Amino acid sequence: MKEIKLLEENKHRPLPNPFVVGDPLKSDSEMFVGRKDIVDHIQREALKKEGGSILFIGQRRSGKTSVLKNLKRYLTSNLRTVYFDCQDPTISGNEKYFCQSLARSIGQELHISKGEFVSCNSLPELTNFLKEIQHKLQQENLRLLLCFDEYERFAEKVEKGILIDLPNAMRHWVQHLQQTIFLFAGSHFLKEIEGVDWTDYLINARLVPISYLDFDSALKLVTNPIPDFGLVYHPNQEIAEKLVHRLGRQPFLIQATRSELVEYLNAKNKKEAHQEDIDIAVKRMLTSAGVYFDHIWRSDSKDIEKQIMLRITYSKPLPEKSSLALRRLIKKEILCKERDRYKFCVPVFAEWIKENVDEE
Repeated sequence: MKEIKLLEENKHRPLPNPFVVGDPLKSDSEMFVGRKDIVDHIQREALKKEGGSILFIGQRRSGKTSVLKNLKRYLTSNLRTVYFDCQDPTISGNEKYFCQSLARSIGQELHISKGEFVSCNSLPELTNFLKEIQHKLQQENLRLLLCFDEYERFAEKVEKGILIDLPNAMRHWVQHLQQTIFLFAGSHFLKEIEGVDWTDYLINARLVPISYLDFDSALKLVTNPIPDFGLVYHPNQEIAEKLVHRLGRQPFLIQATRSELVEYLNAKNKKEAHQEDIDIAVKRMLTSAGVYFDHIWRSDSKDIEKQIMLRITYSKPLPEKSSLALRRLIKKEILCKERDRYKFCVPVFAEWIKENVDEE
């Protein structure tokens, strides 16, 4: 009787909604899946004898920050990490706050007494502190991985004269601090950033790209993100696999769509998802997560790239002299080439274009 009662209670209990939409996954999040190849790549680069710098590049909402915030769970114990958000105005508003914040974060990670870094009020003082801790790192057989998320923001601070000497300081750090590795995470390559020629300062930065989730990890998010999730796909799991392909294994869109699906099914007091339920959830996602597509279309695409995407959406011939733009779209993982045919890496993007962009 007790088991029957428990089954009855579960039957009427709403589906949990563990999906994170908009914000990066926190450290130790059970929703962080896959990415072992990325973590292993970062670790290999960070443990190389020559030290240096790493460029961690991927498109917006590709999961870079989630990876950085979960690194400590997977890296070897002799590799210590410090995460620094370059978008945070409270710590990058001026040179003093930047230096104090970075020194404090390093001190906490390495268990260094406050008195050893409390006077880091300028880049020269911070440089001295970084040099001093190299001996401690070497003695304890440790490496320090400093992760600067959204590193493009540094260029804005340099142009405004707030961190004007930072590029030269970073070049010095990368070249001389052998036990410290600098990871710069963002959505742009060095040469694409205006205002600062980072290629001149971060020479020989090693590239670690991040792409979409592997299929198995994406399917896990769609079908069983947490134990005893309770959602069933009807008539079988094949429609879940089709959803993974439709969303292109893009982690943000998977989280957003699954959140919409759970909310919709709970409102209908259902735990079984049919194709029509998925279609409704995707349609809602195209609105709620529309800023993702809108940024790609309006802010991150040239006119010729928009023309190409429109032509592909409506199966029309591509415009003349579009080879360079096609290469850019492939590099940005917006388009993929299959045999002699171009298609969207994230097929649902074409659905957004049909709903939000006038046909030529």
